[in-house]
Amino acid sequence: MPFDLYGYWPSLLEGAWTTVTVALASVAIALMLGLSGALAKLSRSRVAAGTAAAYTTVIRGVPDLVLMLLIYFGGQIFVNWVAPMLGHEDYIDVNPWIAGVLTIGFIYGAYMTETFRGAILAVPKGQIEAAEAYGMSRAQVLFNVLAPQMIRHALPGLTNNWLVLMKTTALVSVIGLDDIVRRADLAGKSVREPFLFFIAVALVYLLFTSATAPVLQRLEGKEIKPFHRLAWLFDRAARIDLPALQRLLGWALRALGYGLVFLVSAGLVWFLAFGFDWGLVWRNLPWYFAGAGVTLALVAAALVLGLALAIPLSIARCSANPFLNGPVWVFTYVFRGTPLLVQLYVVYYGFSQFSALRDSWAWVLIDEAWKCALITFTLNTAAYTAEILRGAIQRTPMGEVEAARACGMSRALELRRILLPSAMRRALPAYGNEMIFMLHGSAVASIVTVEDLLGVARIINSRTYAPYEAYLTAGVFYCVLTFAIVLFVRWLEARYLRHLRARPEGVRAQPVPVPAA
Repeated sequence: MPFDLYGYWPSLLEGAWTTVTVALASVAIALMLGLSGALAKLSRSRVAAGTAAAYTTVIRGVPDLVLMLLIYFGGQIFVNWVAPMLGHEDYIDVNPWIAGVLTIGFIYGAYMTETFRGAILAVPKGQIEAAEAYGMSRAQVLFNVLAPQMIRHALPGLTNNWLVLMKTTALVSVIGLDDIVRRADLAGKSVREPFLFFIAVALVYLLFTSATAPVLQRLEGKEIKPFHRLAWLFDRAARIDLPALQRLLGWALRALGYGLVFLVSAGLVWFLAFGFDWGLVWRNLPWYFAGAGVTLALVAAALVLGLALAIPLSIARCSANPFLNGPVWVFTYVFRGTPLLVQLYVVYYGFSQFSALRDSWAWVLIDEAWKCALITFTLNTAAYTAEILRGAIQRTPMGEVEAARACGMSRALELRRILLPSAMRRALPAYGNEMIFMLHGSAVASIVTVEDLLGVARIINSRTYAPYEAYLTAGVFYCVLTFAIVLFVRWLEARYLRHLRARPEGVRAQPVPVPAA
């Protein structure tokens, strides 16, 4: 394989720069939306808190790719519907870069909202009360006490959000943006070596995550200094004795907020009543249910196979032997550091270029799109689940381990009866999140012709050019499936984590009866 990528490396570098610009612009939008959403959820206004709660709930319940396709195609229709009203008669094409940045920023603004909200709540109230008792102004409390601590509490979550956002940028290739994934796809098809180019893309993404993660982790240990200059500016502005102007400004901001909520709500109701083709949805409803069945089957099979693979991997990951621990670390690092879409392209397009594989018995494992998707999803969820189980195993109380050894249990028996059952119970909340992420990630299967839930929506949109009906219906199905997983995980937690719940006050544990000698 040529190391100069057949002369396509300058094109891939340009695509990599496009990917970086998309990520940086998206994270800037996400940070602004996240901070605004957190303040809205913590405000006393029911309208603001309710709007922010609806925003975070709906966005986190729908796959990123569904929202991206909805905003790209739906936004194009909306822009060309509004343009003639403003005197513009020519057709307007929505820029894929703008659509991708707005979509990713809008999506991760919901995740940043919860990150900032948790960070604000983590600041002890006693420190804020002490600052107020010391005579600090509201601006000094905000910028000198609350903000520095909030940033430190938010940094770990922001680091995780940034790493996931960076991998999500691979999805913009689906809407036609010439990022690194799309350029690699075109180059690989032109020279008939997609495996080489997609492996190069995976290495670039690993380089991105390896370069940015340590920098952000170092920031977590640094001291965040108070923002004295901002506090001084706000104090000077607050000393201006214009109470009428301040009341007018406050009233105007509240009126603007309520007006936006009213306009959006009224527009949504009007669209669903008069602009939404319910007949199209009703006629294709059986097809959507069939696609949902494919999605559920694919996700369930991947989760079961991934869990079976993750158990031995997590045990090896906990081993002190570098020959066991090292390869598993490389496996989890590669699959957690590269986009799921790139992994799917490697299996679906890359492996098929090798004639030796096509002529062997192993070809039957990847000769159909759904098999490639299943293998990719299984390996991906196995990498994440292995790390979840590793953390749960290492958090096992030493008292349980010592009691097992005192009873004379072998290492295998200790794993089977003590470590793994205990770790599986503790890992339930995190594994519930992995189940939801796997459901959302499964939407990329539609890109390789699998007729899953999103695949059905894409076919309907291509035949009718009705993106709102096609993708909103798919989004509703994904939300229902997400909430079903949440309820299922809560039922499992209530059943298997009952011993960890706090007892009500006044209720004592019942003594265990001891049999008579």
